[in-house]
Amino acid sequence: MPSARLLALVLGLGIVAGAPLRRPRLSAWRGGAAGGLSEHRRRPGLVGAERAYDGIPIHAAPERVREQFVERVYGTLSMQLLATMALCWYALTHQPRALVNILRSSGLTLAAIVSPMLVTTAISSSPGARKSPFWAYAFLALFTASEALVLSLVMLFVPREVVLRAGVTTAAVVGWLSLYARATRRNFTRTGPTIVRGLCALVVLELLQITFFRRSPLLHSLYSAGGALACAALLVVNTQQIVGGTSQHATIAPDEHVLASILLYTDIVALFIRLMELMGGGASGGWRSRDEDEEERRGGFMDL
Repeated sequence: MPSARLLALVLGLGIVAGAPLRRPRLSAWRGGAAGGLSEHRRRPGLVGAERAYDGIPIHAAPERVREQFVERVYGTLSMQLLATMALCWYALTHQPRALVNILRSSGLTLAAIVSPMLVTTAISSSPGARKSPFWAYAFLALFTASEALVLSLVMLFVPREVVLRAGVTTAAVVGWLSLYARATRRNFTRTGPTIVRGLCALVVLELLQITFFRRSPLLHSLYSAGGALACAALLVVNTQQIVGGTSQHATIAPDEHVLASILLYTDIVALFIRLMELMGGGASGGWRSRDEDEEERRGGFMDL
């Protein structure tokens, strides 16, 4: 069976795979608020407050539209996180052997790992799907379910107390960073591509290290800490893009709240995984399966 550390790394690649979601898509916008708004208001077939500002950055929309957009984003994100926790709890407590069977099948494991990346690629390459309520929420449900499945596979290897500590820490960090991103006057949105490239390089280096070299607890802790910092920084960047304000580098339109919630959700899940690595895998140089360690097996979600 693949190690949990490798599964966590592959799941962490979801942020890198989601990089196309962060690329500027507002080519029709020319910076000037008045000209841009008048151009898009003349577009036919748009209804509703958000549709009236389709194709412009969120920071250029009126405050009322921005507030509605933020409410939708965080409402959708809350539902995603609750659904993920419920699915993970059910899988780990009621269907643990089904998860083990998935891990023992290379085809099923590959399908579980690749499915979130396929969904992010599909929604990033299809503007029509992003703006269609039916397809947007269909992609959202599929993405959330696939992420919850892979996260459940990762947590099979982790003691319950580590999962709880990582969950509480993630909630505290996300809450503080969200408040900071909204309150600070500093604009971090320009740093998004640099952070994604740095995180990609970090993941590649760690994959090379665990593939060709001996396990190193120190390097593992450093990689985990660097990944956690990168995910936290991305959370600040994406929060500022979503909130809007005076940011001149937001690439999200007011009618793309599903896309925005996926961005935040991916950052939060990746941060949670990195914190689990720091709390549960740094000392041993990587997580071990329950078949490999009886004591760890007793402390986890499942007794095999």
